[in-house]
Amino acid sequence: MDLFDGAVSKVKSIYELAKLLGNSDLLLQISNLQIELADLKSSYADLTNENRELKQKIQGLEESREEPPVYKNGAYYSQNGDGPFCSGCYDKDKKLIRLSKLGTQMRLASHICPVCKGAYKLTK
Repeated sequence: MDLFDGAVSKVKSIYELAKLLGNSDLLLQISNLQIELADLKSSYADLTNENRELKQKIQGLEESREEPPVYKNGAYYSQNGDGPFCSGCYDKDKKLIRLSKLGTQMRLASHICPVCKGAYKLTK
């Protein structure tokens, strides 16, 4: 807040000079400037508090982030067993893309990634 306190101090000094000169228009403009500076200082304090709260929220989210998925049988699965997810998409972009199950007539693959079109033959 030193920046604002210094600016307020300078504006007060200019106000005193204007008062000595007896310039009422200048005094009015300086008074308006003091009000705007006070509003700016208040907004700065609000934004600083909001920034601190958001940083705390981000830190909390990062700390509570889910464990990384587990690789098994050629695909990724979440720690709670949800999946399967495309290993190519996860390895490349860290995105969990759920594999789509193919019909039983397909013998070469049992699942396919809807994004990268990677084919998977997954066993249970």
